[in-house]
Amino acid sequence: MSDVNKENFLKLDIIESGNKFSTLVLNGAEIKIWMPEDDSFIANLKENGFKKDGDGFSVDLKSQLDYSKWKGNKVLFSFNMIGMLFFGEAQVGEWSLDNSFSLSISEGIFRFEKRNADRLLAYPSYKIYCYFYMAQKGSDGKVAYLNRPDQKVEETLSAYINKKSLLDDQGRPLSGLRVLDISEAGISFVASAKEVTFFKEEQVNLLIELEGEHFSGKGNTIYAVDYIDPRISNVRLFKVGMTMNDLDQAFILKMRTLLGNTVELLRPESHFEDFIK
Repeated sequence: MSDVNKENFLKLDIIESGNKFSTLVLNGAEIKIWMPEDDSFIANLKENGFKKDGDGFSVDLKSQLDYSKWKGNKVLFSFNMIGMLFFGEAQVGEWSLDNSFSLSISEGIFRFEKRNADRLLAYPSYKIYCYFYMAQKGSDGKVAYLNRPDQKVEETLSAYINKKSLLDDQGRPLSGLRVLDISEAGISFVASAKEVTFFKEEQVNLLIELEGEHFSGKGNTIYAVDYIDPRISNVRLFKVGMTMNDLDQAFILKMRTLLGNTVELLRPESHFEDFIK
């Protein structure tokens, strides 16, 4: 099974599936047809080519290529409709000399739900960190970095803190906090009572470390709530949630790869093949 979850494929009943194809036929749309570990081709639906067939339906198509060798075989297909992708299985029927043929469809088709709002549950499976320049003015007016907890407590907090030394573009040291979950537009992480005071700012610069790559952007705090780790219940921790912006396209592509929402970027057929296995 690929990274795409079963929930990403929503099965339509046979009536709704037929309605989709009726609309496609009226528009003379094209669909992609393929067999796993084999070739693929594009065919156009023929006008008036939709027919009821028992509990299912059939459609007539025309191809520019001769795939008569697939006559009688089960194939997979996909099509795009109003920006949404649909997938299904069909049986290839009669194939004419002019490369006209039919597909019989007896089961409902699937709509692919991209779910771009999905969040990757990063902790504890992924070591993703979010870095900030965390400084506040001391009583003497000078900038003082926020203190880490004492040595004993820090040892227990090591799962949430990255001691790697990183600098921002001004040469200032950054503090790395362990990410709990992350999406294309949001992030949450664990912070100590002292660190959480920093996130009261309206907007902060951030640097995300994700599988060895770094992505910079800006974050806006939307909540900071108590976070309880039973191993260190005597230490007050917070879960901080942020919306993110100004992240470049490379980060978006990276997240979609991790979330399995790569249908525009990778071969979409492979996701459906894995799903129906």
